[in-house]
Amino acid sequence: MVTAVEADSPAGHIGLQVKDVVFQFANFYINDLDSLGFLLEEVEAGKPMRIGVARGTVATWVQIDTRARPAATSGPAPKATPKPAPKLKPRPGETAI
Repeated sequence: MVTAVEADSPAGHIGLQVKDVVFQFANFYINDLDSLGFLLEEVEAGKPMRIGVARGTVATWVQIDTRARPAATSGPAPKATPKPAPKLKPRPGETAI
C-alpha cells in the first residue's frame, strides 16, 4: 500500500495516492514493500515501466517513466504540494475488483 507520494516523483506525476495498492511492476507481482523496493533499485533509469495499481475496487495499469534518484542532500525534505489525482477507471476489457 502506498503510504506517501512525493509530488515531483514519477509516482506523483501519474497520480498515485496514499492507500493505492501497487500490485504489479513490469512482469512481476508485488507481494510486499521489500519486493517493490528491490525492483525499483534494479530498473534502468529512463526506462518506461508498466505498473498495476488498485484504488478501492478499481484496478488499472499505467506507464511510469523511471528516473535516476537525486543525490542525497542535507536539510529537511521539501514539502510536497498535493494535487488532485485522476480517478482510476477500468479500460475496455478490464474488470473493476
